[in-house]
Amino acid sequence: SGWVLKPNYHYMTTANIPLFTTGANSLFVFGTLSNALGSGNVWTGLNADWTNSPQHCSNWTSSSSGSSGNIGDASAVDFNLNSSGTDTCDTLKHIYCVEQ
Repeated sequence: SGWVLKPNYHYMTTANIPLFTTGANSLFVFGTLSNALGSGNVWTGLNADWTNSPQHCSNWTSSSSGSSGNIGDASAVDFNLNSSGTDTCDTLKHIYCVEQ
């Protein structure tokens, strides 16, 4: 409920460059991305298998260096897209944005 990706849908960049197609479960298979989503690290709060990570900056309410959150690598075309490590919550990062 509330998942942002649609099932069996073709996703493109804002410049109409193909990125990926989702399957029946509204997920895409890592390694099938046509192009990287961007560059640099982004906040995801996700594990490599699309499940919620316990590392999420206290439900995204903390900006403390004492808390951490899962990050992804926007230049990756594999599971690192979602989960490439953690960083402290006082670090500014982009997030993925999906428009339907």
